[in-house]
Amino acid sequence: MDNATDFTRYAESVRDELLTFLRAFAPIPAPSHNEDRRVAFLLDALPKMGIEGAYVDDAKNVVMPYCVDDGGDVIVVMAHTDVVFPDMTPLPYTEDETTIHCPGIGDDTTQLTQLLFAFRYFISRGIRPKTGIVFVANSC
Repeated sequence: MDNATDFTRYAESVRDELLTFLRAFAPIPAPSHNEDRRVAFLLDALPKMGIEGAYVDDAKNVVMPYCVDDGGDVIVVMAHTDVVFPDMTPLPYTEDETTIHCPGIGDDTTQLTQLLFAFRYFISRGIRPKTGIVFVANSC
């Protein structure tokens, strides 16, 4: 089986889990500089997803190094945790048969969710890239 087919099968197998994660994550308010609730959610969820070694830096970025060697080259892959809505109450979330609606879900909440599940694919398959990768859920 080629890598593309394997990844497609993986994506199909985690679809419901990804949507469950997105449904819980999307309504969490996260105005710029106030991403603390989303950061806490991620720090709780990541070990349950098999993602170990994540930490939060001084700028509230959730940093997840993978196969990083001291002094070696790295690729950084990011998606941001904040949304442009200043309110600190849960964001209004609705869903119909084809679409999920929530402020900020298309920028960048869904992409961050997909990034995490792609990272989990690397872990689940034991993929060891030649260059380290740092996955980041970045603030602001």
